[in-house]
Amino acid sequence: MPRTRNEAAHRATRTRILEAAQGLFARQGFQGTGMAAICEAVGMSPGTLYRYFPSKDAIIEAFVEEELAESLASLEPLLEAKNVVAVLVDLIDEAVVAASDPEYIAVATEVVAEAHRNSTVGAHVATLQQTVFRTLAAALERARGTGAIDAEVDVEAAAATFLALIDGATTLGASIGELGAPRRRAFLDRLVRRTLGA
Repeated sequence: MPRTRNEAAHRATRTRILEAAQGLFARQGFQGTGMAAICEAVGMSPGTLYRYFPSKDAIIEAFVEEELAESLASLEPLLEAKNVVAVLVDLIDEAVVAASDPEYIAVATEVVAEAHRNSTVGAHVATLQQTVFRTLAAALERARGTGAIDAEVDVEAAAATFLALIDGATTLGASIGELGAPRRRAFLDRLVRRTLGA
């Protein structure tokens, strides 16, 4: 009788590998980290590690997939929000808060750099960006249809601009974060409200 896999244990081990790899990528860069270093960090033989991730590309693709899942989850409230401005301000502000985590920023930067070097990783990142863009545009379209924002708003242009703002906040948001939450949120609220005519 074939042995069944313990899914909870499998997910826990995958998470442990990803966390170890994230720390190494943040300190040494993606190119500077070998699979042997990841094996050592998690205390695992190469044969066992390769059962979870057959390559470094597979590890970085897993980071992108997790980012996609988290991004879509963060956009869910926007799809049904009555107050689109408040939810958008929350999303942008959360990106600024993420900029206070140097390890997260280092790995995010490594993923973007690897996307330019590696077409497979690039395709995963493009899928992430396009999926998030379409979801945000759909949420703004819904808001426009209900009259929550100006009927003349170009929802695709707005979605692209807000995503650029979120990406910029994620990678360059430290100085914005230093303003303090009340000032930052007041300005973001004004910016989003005026942009959308809400």
